[in-house]
Amino acid sequence: MSDPRASEMVARLQAGAAEWDIATGGGMMAPLFNAEAFATQVRVLMARKHITMREAAVEIGCGHATVSRVCNGKTPDVENYLRISKWLSEATTQEPRNG
Repeated sequence: MSDPRASEMVARLQAGAAEWDIATGGGMMAPLFNAEAFATQVRVLMARKHITMREAAVEIGCGHATVSRVCNGKTPDVENYLRISKWLSEATTQEPRNG
């Protein structure tokens, strides 16, 4: 015998999913993280600083393979994302301001 509460819960979840599809245009929401844009930021900063992936990895505090993967558009793990984001942010705040 099936539990009527379980059947009710499944029906509610299905109804909620249908409402979600309607609210989001019938598909999944756009991702919050754009790995390609992140990779571009890393590559641009490396070019501005005239440093290699290995040198960037030392500054960031991660392995050079991580920098390589990120530069190739792969999503880093949370810890490395935070390290790289901090590195990018610090470089931005250290740039001289014109004006």
